[in-house]
Amino acid sequence: MGTGLRRLAVGMVVASTVVVGGCASPPPEGDVSAQVRELTDRAEILNLSTIYSDGVVHGRIDDIMSVFADDASTEVPADALVLDGAAPADAEPIRTDGAAALRAQYTGMVENLHPLPAVGLNRIVTLEGDTATGRSMSIIRFRDNPNLINLANYEDEYRRIDGRWKFTHRVIRVQKFEQQTGSG
Repeated sequence: MGTGLRRLAVGMVVASTVVVGGCASPPPEGDVSAQVRELTDRAEILNLSTIYSDGVVHGRIDDIMSVFADDASTEVPADALVLDGAAPADAEPIRTDGAAALRAQYTGMVENLHPLPAVGLNRIVTLEGDTATGRSMSIIRFRDNPNLINLANYEDEYRRIDGRWKFTHRVIRVQKFEQQTGSG
């Protein structure tokens, strides 16, 4: 790689790394191929949340399932659904394991909830070879009750499978805020 092209590549990696949340432990300076690999891994992992959210909003179950490993799981802790600062007293944790159960869960969700486009926020990824962890948030509203604003917090685990990154586990917590309308 020529010196000019090498500097451009390093500059793009540095600039893009800032955009995607920074490096937990950046590769040694001068190791451009390692920097490009890390940037590519981060971009692919961050794109999982985008594909997931878009699939949920548009009811595309195959798109949602494409980001999960066959043995993936989701978890909604008992205290995960918070309305006006408190979780319901009778809340039960929900855990879903495996592709078939996840497909059923998401099919029911998109058929019943009718979400509006979500806004993804604060996506953080920590790479650890062929595994990674991450956190992100989304602001979600629904057509049936646009005054209800949901802040979803995700804690994710990822694994590279056959050269592609997939979710292996998602912990989902949701806070709900009722937006006041009219004058009062």
